[in-house]
Amino acid sequence: MLGYFSDLPCNSFKKCKFLQEVQIPSRKSLIRQYGDVLFITFLVATQFISVKSSALFFAGLELFMLIICLYWGIKAYLKGFTAVRFYLFSWLFLIAGSILNTLIFWKILPINLITESILPIACILQLLGFSFAFADKAKHIEQNRLLHAITDITTGLPNRAYYFDQLPKLLKESDKDAHELALIMIDMSNHQTLSQALGPVKADSVIGEAISNIHHQLIKFTGLMSFPLPNKSTKKLIRLTATHLVVISTEPTYLKELIRDLQRVLDNPTQLDRIHFRPQYKIGTALYPSQGHDLNTLYKNALTASQSVTYSSGNWAAFTDNVKNNHAHQLNLITLLTNDIEHEKLYFDIQPQVNLTNQSLVGGEVLIRWHNQYLGQVSPSEFIPLAEQTGLIYKLTDMLIEKVFSWASANPQAVANQYLSINISALDLLQEGFARRMVTSVTKHQLEAQKFTIEITETSVFDNNTIVHNNVKQLHNAGFKIAIDDFGVGYSSMQNIVALETDELKIDQFFVMNLLNDPQSQILCRNMIDLSKALDITSVAEGIESEGILQLLRQWRCQIGQGYHLYRPMTPVEYLALLAEKDLPLSEPVNRA
Repeated sequence: MLGYFSDLPCNSFKKCKFLQEVQIPSRKSLIRQYGDVLFITFLVATQFISVKSSALFFAGLELFMLIICLYWGIKAYLKGFTAVRFYLFSWLFLIAGSILNTLIFWKILPINLITESILPIACILQLLGFSFAFADKAKHIEQNRLLHAITDITTGLPNRAYYFDQLPKLLKESDKDAHELALIMIDMSNHQTLSQALGPVKADSVIGEAISNIHHQLIKFTGLMSFPLPNKSTKKLIRLTATHLVVISTEPTYLKELIRDLQRVLDNPTQLDRIHFRPQYKIGTALYPSQGHDLNTLYKNALTASQSVTYSSGNWAAFTDNVKNNHAHQLNLITLLTNDIEHEKLYFDIQPQVNLTNQSLVGGEVLIRWHNQYLGQVSPSEFIPLAEQTGLIYKLTDMLIEKVFSWASANPQAVANQYLSINISALDLLQEGFARRMVTSVTKHQLEAQKFTIEITETSVFDNNTIVHNNVKQLHNAGFKIAIDDFGVGYSSMQNIVALETDELKIDQFFVMNLLNDPQSQILCRNMIDLSKALDITSVAEGIESEGILQLLRQWRCQIGQGYHLYRPMTPVEYLALLAEKDLPLSEPVNRA
C-alpha cells in the first residue's frame, strides 16, 4: 500500500499535499530497502512457532491492518484523493474475510458451506473494488488533463482553449432562452512595460496575482456569466491571453453600470510582492449575437474596440461601425509605416529655439515627419502612438537618430554654436543597451554629445527602473543632456525630474497657449518656471504664438522659447540658411490660440 501511494503521479494539489503530510517512507528507509528480506525471514520463523501462536499473531496483525487501512483511507479521502474510497472498500472486504476465516480456525464460527465461502467471496469483492479504483483513477487523470488543458496555469482561470471549445456550448444554452449578451474585453496594456522593468517571469507573476485579485472581487458581481470547470468550481473571468481578459455580461441593458463597477475594481491599486501595482487597461465591448455570431468574430470586434481607446476618450469603447472603419485605417497605416521605416522614407524638420532674454538662436528641436505616397502627409500625433503600440517605435527612433547624426556630421555648422533636441519615446529608455547605441552612433559620426538634448515624455514608466537609470547615467556620462518634454500634462512625475538628472524642463504648449485667457494656466506656468530656477535647470516654453505670451514669459524670466510666433518648423536646408544670416528675423506674428 505504501509503495502504491509513493508511485502515484501528483495530478492535483490536494493529493500532493496529502502525500507530503502522510510521510511515506523514503527510498533509503529500512522498509523500502530490506522489506522483502524481512518478510522471507518472517515466513521462515513461522515454521518454528506453534500454530496457535501464529494464529494469535495473525489475528492481531489483521486487526492492526484494519485500523491502519481505515486511518490511511479516511485521511486520504479527506485530503482530496477520492479514488481511495474504492481501495478502502477492497481492503475492508479482504481483511473482514481474513478475520472471519480466523474465527473459523479458532472454532468460534462453525465450518459450513457459507463460512467456507467467506474468504473467496471477500477476495472477489476485493478484486472488484480494485477494478473500480483503477477506473476511477483513470477518470480522475482524464479530468485533471482536461482541467489543465482549459485553464490558465498561473491563475486557474479558464483559458483560450476554454473560450473556443467549451464556451460555445454555454452560448447555445443561452440562445435557447433568446438572451443577448455582451462580451467585455480587458486589455492589460502595461504588461510590456512590466516585462521590460521586472523581466518576463516576474511580470507574469505580478500580472497573474493581480488578475486573481480582480476575479476574487468579480465573484460578488451579479449579471455575469459563470464558467463551470471539470473540478466542479465556477469562474467569472477568462484569461484569453497573457494580457487579455474576458467577462460576459448577461444583462447588456446595464452594461454602463457594470463597466463602471469594473473600472472601480481595476483602478484599485494593490500591493503585490512588495510592488505597488495598478493595472493600466483598456476595455472594449461587443454584443452577441448582433455584433458577432461566433466567438472569434465577437473577440475580434471587442479587441478592435479596446484598441480604439485613447487617453482623451477614457478607457472604454464600444464596438461600432466607425470603430471598425478606423481600425481598418490603422492597420493600413501600420503596414505603410512599417514599409517606409524599412526604406528610411521618413524625414525631419527643425523648429528653432530662442533665448528669450536676447532673442539669440540657441538651437532647434528635431521633428519627425512622414509623407506617404498613398496617404500624403501624416501627423506625428497619429503615427507615433501606433508605432509605440506595435513596437515600431524602436526602429523609428534608431532611424531618426542615424539621420540626424549623419546630417549634423555633414553640416558641422548646425551644431557649432547651437544644439539640437531629439525626441525619443519613453519605451526607448526601457531598452537595455539604448544608451550604448547612442554613444556608439555619436562617436561614429565624430560629433560631440554635449551638442544634443534627449527629450522624453511619459516618464511615469520609469519609476524605480534599473534599466532606465543605467541608460540615463550612460547618456549623462557621455555628455548628452536630458529634457522632460510636455511637462505638466499626461503622466510626468516630479520624482523623475531628480531621477533623470534633468537638464531641461519643457512646459507643455497647453499651458503656454492659454496664458492670456486662463488664470490657472498662468499660475501653473509661472510655478514651473520658478521650479526650474530652484532646481537650476533650463526652462523651455513651447507653443509661443503671440507677442503677449512672449512678453509674459520674458517677464517671468523663462529662459528658452519656441513656437509659431518665433519660428515655424523648417527643413534642415532652411535651418542652415537661418544660421548663416547675420540678423535673425522672427516669423510674422501668428495667433493660433
